[in-house]
Amino acid sequence: MSLIYITRGIIGFTVLHGILLFVVLAAKQRSKPAQNTLKFIVLALNLYLGEFFLAISGVLGSVPHLIFVSHPVLYCIGPLFFIFAQKATRSFQTKTYYWFLIPLLVTIAFLPFYFSSASYKLSVQCRSVALANTFPWVDFFVSNMAIFYLYTAVFLGMAIRLILAKSDPPQLARPLVRFFKGVRWLLLLIAFVSVFGQGMRYIWMGYVLLLLPLVFALSLHLLGYWVILNPNINQAFVTPLKQTYKKSPLPKAYKDKYVARLQCFLEEEKPYLHPDFSPEVLASKLGVSRHYISQILSQELKLSFTELTHQLRIAEACKLLQAEAKPVVQTVALEVGYNNKMSFYRAFKKITHQTPSEYLQSLKKSNNPTQ
Repeated sequence: MSLIYITRGIIGFTVLHGILLFVVLAAKQRSKPAQNTLKFIVLALNLYLGEFFLAISGVLGSVPHLIFVSHPVLYCIGPLFFIFAQKATRSFQTKTYYWFLIPLLVTIAFLPFYFSSASYKLSVQCRSVALANTFPWVDFFVSNMAIFYLYTAVFLGMAIRLILAKSDPPQLARPLVRFFKGVRWLLLLIAFVSVFGQGMRYIWMGYVLLLLPLVFALSLHLLGYWVILNPNINQAFVTPLKQTYKKSPLPKAYKDKYVARLQCFLEEEKPYLHPDFSPEVLASKLGVSRHYISQILSQELKLSFTELTHQLRIAEACKLLQAEAKPVVQTVALEVGYNNKMSFYRAFKKITHQTPSEYLQSLKKSNNPTQ
């Protein structure tokens, strides 16, 4: 009996700790894409552990509509690990979100069960034969947790390969890669025990099956602390080229890498909206010298730093002018990074060949063609 209470205490502590870690990551890392992804990984696993804690505490019987609610969310963890690796190496691609179609399909498979009565949910809480007969897909995912662990291990393998391929030099990524490899082996072990340990009639095997997922949660918590202690993880895998080659041409392979990182950085963090945006800031974020930034912009994008900044700011200003019912031009100018109205007017006129007022008039005409 005491062992049951100890188990409840461990799971309860893990859930509370996960909540605390999620809050810390959400509060302190808002501008860090990789850290933002990690907090959702912690949240997804914590939802599952929270439901499990309610089940072994007997509370879940009072709220039967929460039964199995967290299971589809677990299938978001694998894609989130892959996105974490992409954002940590500044190689994120929007098409990666297509992987979330898998948890969406799992959710759809669970929908008939979610709409069933509370009394029925209580009757199948212990995975009775009735669940397999009525909702076979729900029983398939709930009874075969090894599928989730193998599925997540596959995405961890993808994340490991990506980090090694995109890190420059790859030696910088070795601590994180070793950690990810350890977590992947842990998931494979849990999957193995889940499959072959179910038939073993040993009391201790039940506690092994219970505690191994908690070790997985603990590993995520350790990763969370590592991220908190290393807030510049996006730059940690990129080092500047040696200063002795500062004036030399940048190799084509490096250009392609840094162009991709530049585009990802500008798209995700929009640093150009800050008035203090400068070549030095951009060079520091990408981990290269200012000379190489100029080289990349002029040779690959055919733009100077000033031209690029004006283009991005004016494009953002046009979006704001279109979105607001009664836009105030001076307010828009400040929001996109200009310190004064005149600089904004000059840049706007040069890029759009219209003043902001003329641009607003053209928007009104296009929205009201009869005028």
